[in-house]
Amino acid sequence: MIKPFASKAFAVFLFLFTLIDSGIAAQVGNWLLDVKEDPVTGETEYLAISLASSYPGEALNEASLGIFCSTPSQSLSVGVFTGVFIGMGNDYAEVLYRINKEQPENDKWLVSPKGTLIFPNDSFGFLKKLVRSQARRLAIRVWDYRKVAYTYIFDLDGLTDVLQEIPCTQDIEEVIKRDIEMEQQRKVEAQKKLEAIRFWGIELPGRAQVLKDAEAPSHIVSLLKELADSALCMRAAQIHWRESSNAFQIPLDFNHALQQAGYETAIEFLEKEPQGFSMAGKIVASRDSGKMIFSFLVRSHEVWGFLCEPR
Repeated sequence: MIKPFASKAFAVFLFLFTLIDSGIAAQVGNWLLDVKEDPVTGETEYLAISLASSYPGEALNEASLGIFCSTPSQSLSVGVFTGVFIGMGNDYAEVLYRINKEQPENDKWLVSPKGTLIFPNDSFGFLKKLVRSQARRLAIRVWDYRKVAYTYIFDLDGLTDVLQEIPCTQDIEEVIKRDIEMEQQRKVEAQKKLEAIRFWGIELPGRAQVLKDAEAPSHIVSLLKELADSALCMRAAQIHWRESSNAFQIPLDFNHALQQAGYETAIEFLEKEPQGFSMAGKIVASRDSGKMIFSFLVRSHEVWGFLCEPR
């Protein structure tokens, strides 16, 4: 589980500065990496920092971006050591940051107990954003409790290499790959929904969903086919709506959509209520190119439809 580790990270940040001065920390690109064991908990602690290439004069040479990881608990923190007092601990500071030459983003970052270290709310998510952007440069502006702004610039050369040395982030590229695959899948599904809105040249009303053969309950399909007076279709489709407002309007809107597609229509409503549905009926639509029958069942905020082009 990845979680903020502000107090511990702050203490280790300070400790690493002594390692930098003594030359003990390893160099990975523009990052300094230290690994040590906590003598009490037995946790192995990793800390990588990148010193700011530009920072306020008040920060002296202490301004840095750090990544802290403790294993096997997988506790991860990303933070900026500002070198100046930003505000009271556990408060939030206004932050504006820019990756490479992308659009700047506003955020609120947690302030450490000492008031000089700030953390994004989602450390792993922030690192993913850096890696996905192939970040070489990060500019951060933070406002302190007096609304005074401080600006820092970091050279991130070697970021992906140093993340591979840190157990909490070794799988970050694989996680990003899965994220991209899921995003692409969502885009495909969204495109399918957009394509489904226009079906057989008919602009389907509302939030229509065209179902696969087995996705509608069999008893509902049977009812719809019975209402359509035929199960012998050259082509057929099951359509489903979930409407938060007035589902009873959907058949009327569908009738209008058929008319807009060039059909002459006749709509018939069933007087009785079949198997718990509050409205049922069918629309018979005709034009020179052929005939269409649409049967429908309405219940509460739900509409089931069966579109059939008879043989």
